[in-house]
Amino acid sequence: MASDARSFALSLRPPPRKRDAEPLSQLIGRINDERGHFRNITEDSLRAEIEARGAQEDLEDKEAVVVEDKEARRKEIYSARVELLQLIA
Repeated sequence: MASDARSFALSLRPPPRKRDAEPLSQLIGRINDERGHFRNITEDSLRAEIEARGAQEDLEDKEAVVVEDKEARRKEIYSARVELLQLIA
């Protein structure tokens, strides 16, 4: 029976953690490169930017829905065409 048993390695250690967060010094450097000094950033400007991104994402979502609607309509027309051709045959 021992020869029939299949062995496999099982690690009891936790999986390694992903290092998604960049160090603070690199984050600050990247923000400085993108936006300039921190003294130009205000709470109101950040809120306005967040709202603008939200509005842009909403617009993109609406465009995606329109594309999906067109695809659904195209499939509906195609299936009706196939059904009509089957009835004719």
